[in-house]
Amino acid sequence: MPITFVDKKMRCKSCKKEFVFRKDEQEYFFKRGFSAPSHCEICRKERKKERRRQRRHFLKAINAAENVKIEISASQGPETSKTSDDVNVGLTPA
Repeated sequence: MPITFVDKKMRCKSCKKEFVFRKDEQEYFFKRGFSAPSHCEICRKERKKERRRQRRHFLKAINAAENVKIEISASQGPETSKTSDDVNVGLTPA
């Protein structure tokens, strides 16, 4: 027995507005094994845009971190006097 799809009214989790999950969209989702959307198309696009923005920000942070040189030297213990061997943590551009 073939599966039939009909337009279905749903409520967006984000904006709480009602939207129609069209039968052609349902077929597309079903063929690819996706579950039904819980957000309207506008909110889905906004969420996708936000994820991309966060990913770009994260990649910029990684790139910046790759350009930082970290120097760490540990002291011999609390009894030692202050010498160049004492803890020295510095961040300097590479």
